[in-house]
Amino acid sequence: MSQVAYAIGPSLHDWEREKWEKQDIEKEIEESRFESYYTAWRSCNYTDLGCVFTRPEKRESVKEEVASVVSLAMSNLEWNSVDSERLNVLLFQFICSEDHTQEVKELLEKYIKPACHELMKEHWQNW
Repeated sequence: MSQVAYAIGPSLHDWEREKWEKQDIEKEIEESRFESYYTAWRSCNYTDLGCVFTRPEKRESVKEEVASVVSLAMSNLEWNSVDSERLNVLLFQFICSEDHTQEVKELLEKYIKPACHELMKEHWQNW
């Protein structure tokens, strides 16, 4: 399309639109990169924490990394009064009946994912 518009006249070529489209593509690539990193990060760290063959020093570094991500996530969650109240109710319901596992998981994921995005940025950008 850009070649046709430019052939008609350079003033008809929408440079701003092309710039926005390029930014959208770059953003999609970045989001995709983070999604694949995040999936691997969760899976590998979960495995490393539970595996008896994981070296103790590796397990400690994984614990620290996970603790920092979850700590930031919980801090951010506490600042959102609606979600904080919802988590408190869900945790109570979970403790009483264990029926709300998926809801608790979804709410925590809402905060853990951005925290990982922020704290692990240098890792996933090179992924």
